[in-house]
Amino acid sequence: MLSVNTKDDAGKLVPLVRCNLIGLPLWTGPLPREVQRCMRTLFESDARRKGWGVLFRREAGFRRESGTFRMLGIAMIPGIVIGFPTVIMPRLGVRMPISGFGSVWIILCVLLPATIWIMWRLLPWGASDRQRRLVARVAAEQGYCGSCGYRLAGSHKADGCCLCPECGAAWNCGSADVFE
Repeated sequence: MLSVNTKDDAGKLVPLVRCNLIGLPLWTGPLPREVQRCMRTLFESDARRKGWGVLFRREAGFRRESGTFRMLGIAMIPGIVIGFPTVIMPRLGVRMPISGFGSVWIILCVLLPATIWIMWRLLPWGASDRQRRLVARVAAEQGYCGSCGYRLAGSHKADGCCLCPECGAAWNCGSADVFE
């Protein structure tokens, strides 16, 4: 549902493999930690070089993907439905059965984990298309598919690219001299 897409080396649109793109000690996805560290280092160095302004440029991935703003709207609904009655209404003097100490538990047990999960899933949407391709390239150079994370060792080769037997994505397994 919240998959981020990139292009493989054959030009086909494929989902990007799940990975940790920030410095939190949370590891996700099928790739080993060493590969995810390499991907995160490359992503952070490229993001530092471009700065936060990349989020507002045309190439930012979340501005062009079709379902992003819809998903952000869906992510805001629990915050509005739960947060407004439990936090705002008691401060306005309205007495409700969920106001007071119970509202703190609702926020801690429902709203906070849901918000963290949604932020974690939406993080790669901010990456530009170039950054997504670079992250997939690092996975391919380490011998893993940049789409599903499957090991590419001994896979079938066509047109100089390794074909992933799991998802069918084509990756140049060798180190590329120039990659945009």
